Amino acid sequence: MLDWTVGKVLEWSATYLKKNEVDAPKRTAELLLGHSLAMSRVELYLRYQQPLTAEELAEYKALLKRRTSREPTQYILGTQEFWSLTFAVDRRVLIPRPETECLVEEACRRLRASVSGEIGYSEAFIPARPKKVLRWNEQQPDLSAQPKEASNTNTTEQAETSDENADVEQFEASDENEGIEQVEASDENEGLEQAEASEQNEGIEQAEASEQNEGIERADVSEQIESSREKESRVRLKEWRFLDLCTGSGALACALASEFPRATVWASDISVGALDVARKNIETLGFSQRIRLVEGDLWSSVEGQHFDLIVSNPPYIRKDEMAGLQREVRDYEPHLALEAGDDGLDVVRRIVREAPRFLKPGGWLLVEIGSQQGRVALSLFEDEKAYESVALGQDYARLDRYVVARYAAEPR
Repeated sequence: MLDWTVGKVLEWSATYLKKNEVDAPKRTAELLLGHSLAMSRVELYLRYQQPLTAEELAEYKALLKRRTSREPTQYILGTQEFWSLTFAVDRRVLIPRPETECLVEEACRRLRASVSGEIGYSEAFIPARPKKVLRWNEQQPDLSAQPKEASNTNTTEQAETSDENADVEQFEASDENEGIEQVEASDENEGLEQAEASEQNEGIEQAEASEQNEGIERADVSEQIESSREKESRVRLKEWRFLDLCTGSGALACALASEFPRATVWASDISVGALDVARKNIETLGFSQRIRLVEGDLWSSVEGQHFDLIVSNPPYIRKDEMAGLQREVRDYEPHLALEAGDDGLDVVRRIVREAPRFLKPGGWLLVEIGSQQGRVALSLFEDEKAYESVALGQDYARLDRYVVARYAAEPR
């Protein structure tokens, strides 16, 4: 009888899933088997030769069957990661997608800008150049002039004197030349010593100037970094008010709460089932004191409230697109969170039109859209005179993914 070890089960499962046209068959097999055996991916390979019991095999086969029926892996596992946070998911909520994290990133950028402009310094610090130390200009004294000697008239005396004088002159000349040479050598040595001392002083001055400039540079960069930290701290610790419309699993609300620890977040959804899932995630992640869940159709549950930021990942699939969606989406994810009329923009229009009533002056609106809706969605924002700084944002695949706009204090 064949022993079904961890390794053999993984190999067979990957082939089986690929044959059934399941995406990422090897990775899916690892996730499902790890979930079934309560093992991490590393543990699976450490226990590669460990055989499975009949009960373990039966449980795992049931998971495989669910996946080949196109049930999403995230629903089978019951979890999905978003913004480095783990969320519980089931068929009552959409599965959080990586591209939706772009809204969180954009929200962080816009909130920083609204407080103090872009955080950080834009120019590199350029240290001042040290002043050049001029070299000492060496000058040798003029030693070319020689003293003249007196002459006598008596020839004998002159002869005797001549020899005597010659000896004297030679002696004197010898002494004189020796003195000149000593003077010249002394001057030359003095010049060399002065030159060496000058070079040494120049090196010391340059080294001191370099150390001084380096110290100034470090101090300035340190001050700039400290200033950036202070600004960043002001942004993060400000008591913001956020609204997450169509919250679903609560992914956007929790991600924003994790980035801004003093923010108050309202999270709204029309689905009671979705709010139950969101509540579980909010409690598990420790945000119950700062995230308020409300049930309602967009704005009905937040009348009279005003926010610094409104984010939304609303339904935006066209009605005629629904039949052509992947089976994992069409057959399992909630249609209420997917479909939005003939052009997919029914809910987006309502958000864009009504959001100014709920935004503080200078507040931001961020709405996710489909990758083919960029131009039309952008025009919806631009046609509303209440907005400024309207921009179309792209996701990690360079596809149009969201529109961002600021509520103008005075309409354009």
